[in-house]
Amino acid sequence: MIPIFDLHSDILIDISRTYTRTSHKSGKSLDEWQAIMKCGNVLGRVLSVWIEEVYKPGNTLKRALDLISIAKREIKRLNNAILVLNGKDLEKFGSNEGFYYVISLEGADPIYDDILLLDVFYNLGVRLITLTWSTRNFIADGVFESRTRGGLTRFGLELLERIKELGVIVDLSHISDFGFWDVIENFDGPVMASHSNSRTVHDNLRNLTDEQAKAIAERGGIVGLNVIPNFVGLNKDLESFMKHLEHFVDIIGIDHVAFGFDFVYYIYNDYKGLNGLSTERDLPKLISRLLENYTREEVEKVCWRNAISFIGSNLK
Repeated sequence: MIPIFDLHSDILIDISRTYTRTSHKSGKSLDEWQAIMKCGNVLGRVLSVWIEEVYKPGNTLKRALDLISIAKREIKRLNNAILVLNGKDLEKFGSNEGFYYVISLEGADPIYDDILLLDVFYNLGVRLITLTWSTRNFIADGVFESRTRGGLTRFGLELLERIKELGVIVDLSHISDFGFWDVIENFDGPVMASHSNSRTVHDNLRNLTDEQAKAIAERGGIVGLNVIPNFVGLNKDLESFMKHLEHFVDIIGIDHVAFGFDFVYYIYNDYKGLNGLSTERDLPKLISRLLENYTREEVEKVCWRNAISFIGSNLK
């Protein structure tokens, strides 16, 4: 089966439960997750360091450091797990039995207004950064704050300069529209949207407008499609997901389309996922569906080649 590189995963939240005695849920170790990933041939993932609301604002840094420590400990424990720090680390993707992981800050809240913390996170292995989650931080406004029409702060502009110097990739999912265009106008480093769908197909602020998707593609970036039902919309099923994919292929070209599934069935109680595409085990059905419309070479681009090429060429 065609391998997959998933640009957005929150499995660190679940793995952390194996390290936390106070957790009300039992979590799975990374090797247990790899067995699940193998069902869909997911051989690579961006591990999101997402800070739950309970840790904000005072304990965001502590929680981020804990999650990164857990990620590195789990990866080091396994012989077939690789932490990606530069482009060379991805050269053998899909050709061996390895699982490849990139660490990303989902929302730069743990940096607060201290630019030196960006260097700390870089030295710990962070290579992608989603500037905001959907709320406001010291860098910019997220989509939930769109009423304010707020973009980047002065600190946000300063942070972008250091991001470029370090060679970190900027992720524009979750940021407000004004913040998005501020980044495009003031930052000439690599940009992507790891888990955002099309606002034309389904009108949701977390989705990208056609103009935003084109701006990312024009910069050589990629857009990862996600399976959150509220962002997929329409009938909230596999065919609805395909509408987003087909639209992006039409307007930005297949070389700029990828997957950032954002499976969250293991986080929320009573979560009802996308019909026909709610877990890693459903991915063979997605591959079969893609092969009905596209050549194998094109499907490979969307499943992994675009992601590997973009990340590999932009990490120093």
